[in-house]
Amino acid sequence: MSKKLRLIIAAILVVLLAAGLFWYFKTQNPNSGLVQKEISIQEAGLGSSNYLTHDNFAGFSFEYPDNLTLKETELDNPAVYASVELDAASGETISLRIYDDQITDTDEWLKAFEANNVIVDMSNVLWADMPAKSFAAGTPQKLYTVAIENGVVYRLESPISSSFLREAHEHLISSFQFTQESTIGSQTQTAPEESEDANITLIEEIVE
Repeated sequence: MSKKLRLIIAAILVVLLAAGLFWYFKTQNPNSGLVQKEISIQEAGLGSSNYLTHDNFAGFSFEYPDNLTLKETELDNPAVYASVELDAASGETISLRIYDDQITDTDEWLKAFEANNVIVDMSNVLWADMPAKSFAAGTPQKLYTVAIENGVVYRLESPISSSFLREAHEHLISSFQFTQESTIGSQTQTAPEESEDANITLIEEIVE
């Protein structure tokens, strides 16, 4: 075999090898490893085994990871007993809202919610001894836990993409408890009593 022929064969083999490598890397997802690494780093940064206790003025408490930032909202809404947000460094938020509603049954609430949302992974849970429903819904999906008692809706929602926030959601439910001074469900209006002076004045006017 001549030297020229050997060079031609070698060049063909190099071209075939380069084409094969190009096809192989093109069919692979070059970002899959990076995405997985980024998620792992993010999860590691979010996780915490230390908990703080939030004592709410409405008469309940719960525990939450110490690397979440807690803030209270809707303080001027008379129909809302408590509205609490727990913000993660990732920008995601766990939201707790306790409020009055005309709907007094969990199944009725779910029926109204399901009219505009697709519900999956429904399960029964206990929320401070209250029967509750836990499920996923929305795009992107969120984890919801809902309980209704005496016309008061207890609603907790969290991003479902993070296992850390999901665990924080579940820990909040399991650690939630009422205090003896709880005012939830007691926002009733009472008519003011007339004073004795007002009655005396009225009588005097009638006599005159």
